[in-house]
Amino acid sequence: MSILDTWLKDKGVYGPTLFDLCSNSTKWYKIYDIRQGKSGKCRRIEEPLPALKDAQQRLIPLFNKFPFSAACSALEGRGISYNVAPHEDAKYILKLDIEKCYQSTTQEMI
Repeated sequence: MSILDTWLKDKGVYGPTLFDLCSNSTKWYKIYDIRQGKSGKCRRIEEPLPALKDAQQRLIPLFNKFPFSAACSALEGRGISYNVAPHEDAKYILKLDIEKCYQSTTQEMI
């Protein structure tokens, strides 16, 4: 168990270790496909299982203590308009959709 895992347990974050959560990502998700609209295309859904969801929820108060840039969109109290404001006068905007980014994220990257 890492120092971070021990610290998290002291803060009430129990369950799988961070190493376990990061090293075997597919085991923490229910993976299924759904058909989309009229096109009938399949969309893959990777739904976090309860143990992962619980660990993520318990980490939110910890992450809320750190300053994040405007590029971080998943913060309480910040919506789309807040995130767009710094880019209002930009001449160019690059929009990316990183396909399967969770599957391609390795433990070394984390």
